[in-house]
Formats: sequence, C-alpha cells, structure tokens
Amino acid sequence: MELRNGITADLVEIEVPVGDYNLVRLYVDSAGIKFKDQTDYNLKVPSGEQTGIKIFIKPSITVVGGLTTELILDFDVRQSFVVQGNPYTPAGIKGFIFKPVIRAANESTTGNITGIIIDNTDNTFPNPLKEAQVWIETDKINYSTTSEDNGSYKLSLIPEGTYTLNASKKTTEVKYDTVSVENVEVVAGNNTQLNDIMLIRIE
Repeated sequence: MELRNGITADLVEIEVPVGDYNLVRLYVDSAGIKFKDQTDYNLKVPSGEQTGIKIFIKPSITVVGGLTTELILDFDVRQSFVVQGNPYTPAGIKGFIFKPVIRAANESTTGNITGIIIDNTDNTFPNPLKEAQVWIETDKINYSTTSEDNGSYKLSLIPEGTYTLNASKKTTEVKYDTVSVENVEVVAGNNTQLNDIMLIRIE
C-alpha cells in the first residue's frame, strides 16, 4: 500500500537478449491480505503458479545491448479484489476473490499528473485533504490513486493524450462532492501539475 503516488520498489533485475518485448509473465506462489486489525485472508492466484499472469506491454519495449531498459508494473489495488460478504453488516467480510489488474508501462512513453487536493472546511486557509480518491476514466482502463496526508497525489504512467481528472471522497462519516477537471493534457516524458483542487463537503 505504500507503493503509490510515484513511490516504486525494485522487483527484479535480469539480463535478456536484445530485441523487442510485448509480454511479461508474472509468476506468483502465494498472496494474501492483512487488515489493520491483523485479520489475514489467503488468496488464490488464477494461473499464478502454472502459466503465470500475462501482462501485455503496449507499446512494446526495445532492449539495446549494453543498456538498461526499465519497465514499471502498475498494480491497481482498487480493481483487483472482489469482496465476499458485506463489510457493513455484523456478518462482515467472508473473503476475497483475487482478480489482479496489472499493467506494464515505459516511463519514456507516458506522462504523470500531480497536484494537491484541498477541502472547504476553512475558506481562509484551505486544508490539505488526505485519502481522497483521484482518477481518470478511459474506454480501456481507469487510472487511480489516493491523496497523501499532505493532500498530494500522483497519477503515474498515463499515455499521452487529453483527459478529465476526477476527485472525490466518501466515508461513513463524511462525503464530498465529485470535482472534475476537463482537458488535462498529458505529454510523454513530462509532468502535468494540477494544484489546489477543492472538494466541497456535502455531509
């Protein structure tokens, strides 16, 4: 959960023959979820141990002799787990169905969107808003993240193009309206800055 908003970790470093590559297979021996209350759930990984999870690389990457080519795997937590049971009833959660949503991207062919989410609690000194959902919807895939304690967010590895960015926050205690920013342009290899997106508290 710490690997978000631009924070990455090295998974593996291997030598591969020179050439073009458009597919990665991710072999997973085991997987699980641990809640803050230390409750554990074991997960089945479809084809994780046998044929591996297929991750297509679009556009493909080119490996040149004597140079390093970096490929980033983006794991979408929000779309990868289907809850069994109702977390809002006494019976609670019964388990999860694991449907990993992972995409592979090359930083040189994609761009980023960064900024700050604030709320309207104090109009004189707007407060940074943590744990707000920030996302972009497309026909093929959704890109999403959650704002940090200081309100900052980063949507990484976005294909070049023009998008509508959305932000909102909903909890059992409070609800904010959804704010949309249209015509956000993403350029490959660059960062688009969108600061001070204000969410309006409605409950």
